[in-house]
Amino acid sequence: MEYSLQESRLILAIEALKKDTKLSVRRAANIYNIPETTLRHRRDGKKSRRDMSANLRKLTDLEESVILRRVLDLNSQGFQPQLSDIQEMADRLCIDKTTLCHQRNGKKSRRDMSANLRKLTDLEESVILRRVLDLDSRGFQPRLSDIQEMADRLCIDRHASRVGLQWADRFVQRHPKLTIAFRRRIDYQRAKCKDPEVVQAWFTLVQNMIAKYSIQEVDIYNFDETGFLMGMLSSAKVVTSSERRGKPRTKQPGNRKWVTVIQGVCATGWAVPSYVVVKGKYHLLPWYQNGQFPKDWRIHTSKNGWTTNEIGLDWIKHFNQHTKAFTTPLTLRTTAKRTTLFVQRVFIAS
Repeated sequence: MEYSLQESRLILAIEALKKDTKLSVRRAANIYNIPETTLRHRRDGKKSRRDMSANLRKLTDLEESVILRRVLDLNSQGFQPQLSDIQEMADRLCIDKTTLCHQRNGKKSRRDMSANLRKLTDLEESVILRRVLDLDSRGFQPRLSDIQEMADRLCIDRHASRVGLQWADRFVQRHPKLTIAFRRRIDYQRAKCKDPEVVQAWFTLVQNMIAKYSIQEVDIYNFDETGFLMGMLSSAKVVTSSERRGKPRTKQPGNRKWVTVIQGVCATGWAVPSYVVVKGKYHLLPWYQNGQFPKDWRIHTSKNGWTTNEIGLDWIKHFNQHTKAFTTPLTLRTTAKRTTLFVQRVFIAS
């Protein structure tokens, strides 16, 4: 608002100078309460800073107008883009000519060039990189201070000065294999399940059972069930029209029903056709038309989209239907939800 008022006073002052040749610039600036230097520049034809293009501006007015129209179009459809989406649009349109010439002539990017005052050699940095990745694989992700301490020890061993305060952060930026993230706690008992030595005991037991009963890979199955709520959107930082009042709201799909999927996989890599449980009472014809679901999938309805004893029995029949052609009779063994099956044929009592 203040900018528009000052611009109006500048226009009036310039018109007054054109009509009255005896009126000085200083006097006109005092009358209309505007800076004298600004009035002189505008009278000489110099544009205001707001109307001037930045010296290091990456995109032209046409390119920015294209992005603006695209953002407003997505906003009108209820799909507000995030800042990263707008940056990606600009990156596709913008390629610096100087950088392009340097890359064409074989000049390396600044990220790939060694700094003049680099503290560590390539070999020393590779040692730290391997150490960080090793700690990460075991669930003990180091902090930036830990990485800086590793670098300082290498420098002290060869009587060199310590690295700077920002060295560890720049070290992570130089190596694409590393990134900075917020870590979260995990229970010790759950963490032990990721220990190869602990898990190996279970695999050894499985191998012993396979050898004892001469079970083939084609007769080993693993199945699990998972549920999800269709159509749920999460909040995110997005870009929307400045004329919008209040927080932007992205259109939420109307279908928010709970769906359960039971999936089984054979040790040979073959997957049992999916078994889908949806909330409802009746089967709908569109489910079986237009290729929405593969023909060998089975769909079952329930009151809330969850599994029941009846659905479990129907899944066993579904499993038996697709496996009896290449298996022979054997007992079915189950354990809780996640189950490993050694199956040669499942008998279904009619």
